[in-house]
Amino acid sequence: PPMSHADLVRKLGPEVVARYRCLAHDAFDEENMAFMGFSPQGTPVWINRLVAQAEFRIAVGRVGPHLTHGYEGGAKMITPAVSHWQTVLRNHSSNFSPFAEYGSYEQNPSRREVDDIGRLVGLHFILNIAVNRRHEPFKGFAGHYIEAHRAGIAWGDREVWGAEIGCRADV
Repeated sequence: PPMSHADLVRKLGPEVVARYRCLAHDAFDEENMAFMGFSPQGTPVWINRLVAQAEFRIAVGRVGPHLTHGYEGGAKMITPAVSHWQTVLRNHSSNFSPFAEYGSYEQNPSRREVDDIGRLVGLHFILNIAVNRRHEPFKGFAGHYIEAHRAGIAWGDREVWGAEIGCRADV
């Protein structure tokens, strides 16, 4: 379900909610969706009409390891964040691939598709934040949705959540 007013205040802060119009996306609200076309994987891409009509699309989120898309952030702020539930369901069907796992993005079909959808929708700019263990902002990465996202991944792999062990471990 869409976030409540209290959820928006908790997530964005009372000052932001008081100063700006903050809307909660509803993935089931078909009247407020815009069809953007098909991803290269054949997924019909429906996104929130306000996002589709925006002159400039900025995504703000966290970058870090993700169970199925390899890493959070980047164009994942479009799908699933402001997409129709059918677009999300179709994208998430790729999560059954053996390449859809923590730390995988080059061969990961779920990550590849959200990146393709970001291009199709015209995601202009991202701000991705790496957070510390208390979920406080630690370092930010901003710019092109692929380049800034990959810079965040590289930094995090090196400085935060990664550890080089030389070979794949049988854990």
